[in-house]
Amino acid sequence: MVDNAPLASNARRPNSIIANDLFPEGCLGPDKTDRDYVFYDGVDRADHLANQIVQSDLRWADEPPYARDPDGNRVTAPDIVRCWRLFSGTAEANFVWQRKLGDSVWKNYFLVGTQWIGNGGGAPFGVGEVPRFLSNVALESFIQHQMDGTCLGCHSTAFTDAGQPSNFTFLLDPGR
Repeated sequence: MVDNAPLASNARRPNSIIANDLFPEGCLGPDKTDRDYVFYDGVDRADHLANQIVQSDLRWADEPPYARDPDGNRVTAPDIVRCWRLFSGTAEANFVWQRKLGDSVWKNYFLVGTQWIGNGGGAPFGVGEVPRFLSNVALESFIQHQMDGTCLGCHSTAFTDAGQPSNFTFLLDPGR
């Protein structure tokens, strides 16, 4: 199975809402990995801080590796981990469907989650999303630890060009 990122050693359940600071030490890399990951180089050591933003002015090179510093040197990619465990219902659905898919290419994929509005929101419930925390490691690598680092937490900030709420949808202006 192809997997983008391992689970953090201090990963939390997606409905862990009773905390002011979700990950005081940051999201930590696993003590051991059992396979290769696209966004994690396999560093196996305790307390390895992951999901750290590259602190450099990056330039695009004409050939791989494309990310380079201003002097043209290769930039080491950050190690990315999943800070949140799968919601139990999602994990069960993945188990069922991966067995049904057999040797299909689709067996290499799994659902990270879906999120919906399930309560009125407000502290500590964010905008009311269920499960409370959900993020995509490929798109939201560096905001997983934030209280608003969720699908609906981000999309609740979407507005139209006229300044009206756009129902969680970021709309692109085709005229620009």
